[in-house]
Parts: sequence; C-alpha cells; structure tokens
Amino acid sequence: MLYAWNTVGMKLCARRVLSFLRRYALEATAHEFERQTAAVFSPYHLDFLVMSGRWSDVNAYVYDFFTPLDGTPRSSEASAFLMCLHVYTVLGGIDAAAGDERHAKGVRTMYPLLDAAAAQSKPAVASLHAMFHRELQRPPRREIAESLSDM
Repeated sequence: MLYAWNTVGMKLCARRVLSFLRRYALEATAHEFERQTAAVFSPYHLDFLVMSGRWSDVNAYVYDFFTPLDGTPRSSEASAFLMCLHVYTVLGGIDAAAGDERHAKGVRTMYPLLDAAAAQSKPAVASLHAMFHRELQRPPRREIAESLSDM
C-alpha cells in the first residue's frame, strides 16, 4: 500500500524515519518503507520500471519528484526530462498496441501531422508528430525480432 507522502513536511518526516532505520541496521524495513513512501528517489527503481516497459508507473513515480510542492515552476531541465519521458511513453504505447487501430487512431488524433505553415513555425513539434506517425507505420519490434531469428 502506497502512502500519500506528498507534502514537504511529510517527506522530511519519512526521510528521518529512514535515517533512523538505517542507523540501527534495519535495512529490510528501511527498504520496504522507502518503497512504500517514495520519499527518496531511487534510480534503480526507475531503471527497473523502464526496463519492464511499465510507462504509466514510470510517469507516476517520476511526477511525484518533479512536481514542485511550493508552486514554483519546474526547471527547464525537469521539463525537458518529462518531455523525453512523454515521448518514450507514447513510443512504448505504439509498440505495445501494435495492430490495435483504436490506439493508432488516438495517436493520430492527439498528434496530427501539421500543415506546412504550422510546421515552419513549430519545427520541433512538427518533427515529433511526424516521428510518431512513422512509428505507427513500422512493424512491431517483436515481429522484427522474430523475422531476424528465422534467418
């Protein structure tokens, strides 16, 4: 069960509890508490989620740490990281739902190809939308892997 440790005071309290547990060599308890509270960012957990292809869990985990608690805007680095994460989430969804026309229609609706004028004014957005559409046309990775293994 995950607890809502989403205020600054609660996260500080959770970190103090973790410090206490580690000081007294209660590592198993500390690890479980850390996992349940997400009070400390774990790159190993993030890596596990990414390598498992659990993109919705990756988003939920990362957004907890990138949401400013005091209302200040995100840094440009945080915004860039979240944008990259969004791109990987969409690409992972395209690959996972290969052959599902409803998913492809959703991607085409959310990321329409831009006309020439819009593409010229927003080249980064246009290239991102075009990349998603190209990925929709490719065969899924598992089909590519199967065809390579047959050789």
